[in-house]
Amino acid sequence: MKMATRQTRFGVFRQLFLLTGDPILSHVSSRLYTLYSCSAILCVVVTSLTMTLDPLVNLNDIRRCTESARVVLPMFICLWIHVTRLKKQQLLRLLDLTEAFSWEDLPMRGMAAYIPMIRKYSWPGVLGIMCSHALHQVVRLSGHERPLVYNAWFPFDATRSPVFELVYLVQTVATIWYTITLTAFIALYATLVAIACTQVQKLAAAALEQEFELDKWVRAHQRVKEFLRTLQDVYNLVLLGPFLLISVGMCVNTFSILVGDAMDALQAATLIVALVCQLYVYCWFGNELTEETAQLRDAVWSSNWVGTDVQKQKCLVLVLAAAEEFTLVAGGVYPVSRHTLMQILNQTYSFFMFLLNFMD
Repeated sequence: MKMATRQTRFGVFRQLFLLTGDPILSHVSSRLYTLYSCSAILCVVVTSLTMTLDPLVNLNDIRRCTESARVVLPMFICLWIHVTRLKKQQLLRLLDLTEAFSWEDLPMRGMAAYIPMIRKYSWPGVLGIMCSHALHQVVRLSGHERPLVYNAWFPFDATRSPVFELVYLVQTVATIWYTITLTAFIALYATLVAIACTQVQKLAAAALEQEFELDKWVRAHQRVKEFLRTLQDVYNLVLLGPFLLISVGMCVNTFSILVGDAMDALQAATLIVALVCQLYVYCWFGNELTEETAQLRDAVWSSNWVGTDVQKQKCLVLVLAAAEEFTLVAGGVYPVSRHTLMQILNQTYSFFMFLLNFMD
């Protein structure tokens, strides 16, 4: 029953992580899958290593260096995400805790509406990104040159056949891996935070009911608090990498806009938009969770406690103390909130203006 419910609610994320060769949400013992997993990871390791070496080898060519670095940083985000594997047991525990939760009975608006929407559009999101990438590669290959998918350094000539075709295939497999990894991670994060928000909303609604069953409410509140603690444990370190790398990546891309040509500026601007969208998802959902937990205390205070016996009032005082505001924090450094989003955007803008003045 537990596996069936998990498959229904999180099946799409399980499928996506299976395709990456790193089944975080499940266990696969097939030899064929092990071969597939090793092949995919090998392609990712080779691509990531050669991409990282390229800007280091071309430090004297500032344009080539920034062109390579602006792609390397998002690649590092995808690699960092797999720190989640270190928290696999906690993540599975998080999914198990959702067995006690229900949100299908809530009105299909707000956070309750986002949960099925995220599941529905996860696969189309992956396919849309891959189609746009394929179109970009077709345009690049239509010229006289034979560019690889990414700038990369190899200790041999990678422009001649059949080496070019082999390297191109390896980088294409890595691209699919990066895309699926990032999409699955963001979608799963948004889903889990949305689930937490719906449960806090249900607690707030229950506290305002005329027949407020305190014992039942306290048990439900303890389950939600355990879910929030586990959520923080899982994403504390995992979110730190994206926050740091997005900040640096946006600065590198703003610099690339200034030193490159029109095509470089367009590609850098596209990457900036993608990084901002990723950061916005993290911060918006995190901020919604903070606001929902802050409103929970107000709901308890507004409950029908006037005229109740002293014992129940004492219990409500303890409940008020326990119903504290919750803020998801990345690495103990970045509060996952809209305020952090604006801080990072302001820092990027300040860096951009500094570069403009410096180059003038």
